[in-house]
Amino acid sequence: MPEDLRAWSTSLRTIWVDARCEKMLDFNDTGRPIHLGQWLSEREREGWKIDWPVSEDGYEEMKEICARRGISVRAAGELVGQISTKKPKKDDYARVLGRLYAMEHLCQDV
Repeated sequence: MPEDLRAWSTSLRTIWVDARCEKMLDFNDTGRPIHLGQWLSEREREGWKIDWPVSEDGYEEMKEICARRGISVRAAGELVGQISTKKPKKDDYARVLGRLYAMEHLCQDV
């Protein structure tokens, strides 16, 4: 698996091993056509923790990108539906956009 998911390509075989090395999933053997991004989203919903890359854009640029795309960014640790008490930091924007960029790449036929 490439260190940065944005370097992934459909020509690569992708094998996921859990932290204890007890279980292995082979993305390519799912038996159904699916993009890796969709497959990873399904794993996240199952409770997997995915180490997404982070955006390296500047703070103001990331705020502008999120505003343009209608993306709401919460400060780390705040729950969905919770009234925001903290202002999102650069790291919060970098985390959200890094995942977005990786998902856009992984949901293409690359």
